[in-house]
Amino acid sequence: MNIKRIALIVFSLLTFCLTALAQEEYRIHTGDSLGIKVLRYGELSANYHVRTDGKITFPLLGELLVKDMTPLELADTLTIQLKEYLTDPEVYVSIAGEGTTRVYLLGEITRPGLYELKKSRTVLDAISAAGSWTSKTAKKRIYLIRKGKDEEPIKINLKKMLETGNMEQNYELNEGDVLYFKGNGKLF
Repeated sequence: MNIKRIALIVFSLLTFCLTALAQEEYRIHTGDSLGIKVLRYGELSANYHVRTDGKITFPLLGELLVKDMTPLELADTLTIQLKEYLTDPEVYVSIAGEGTTRVYLLGEITRPGLYELKKSRTVLDAISAAGSWTSKTAKKRIYLIRKGKDEEPIKINLKKMLETGNMEQNYELNEGDVLYFKGNGKLF
């Protein structure tokens, strides 16, 4: 074998391994498009859209909650459940397209408005998308209002989070959530 061929094989193996690792760590979100392939059963192989309730509808199995699973976990789940209907199913799942999570940032933020977050969907990701806070932001009084929940807003102390590095309050945001940034009442 020549050097170029060996290099090509090594590169191909590394690419495959890195893709597999990325697929293993990625958690499925609402809005994602999943490429599901069932070997020898082409009629089941297709792209499936993850609905806002975190579910997909899969032939033979009906509705399945897939949100927060990794592609490998979903492939294992589908393989086990399809064994009831098919002979030796082999299932492969990939992320065909990443969905977005729409969140609203209001109040004392550089650019208030609607933001569509992709990949990472935390409080800090949303703040970064909006261009940061303003000089009038009360960094101890930011509120997370969950869509469709009748509970009290969640108070976030951004100042403490940034000073201590404790990311406990760096919540994962869901579709339709609102982050409200109160003013500090200071005059500039």
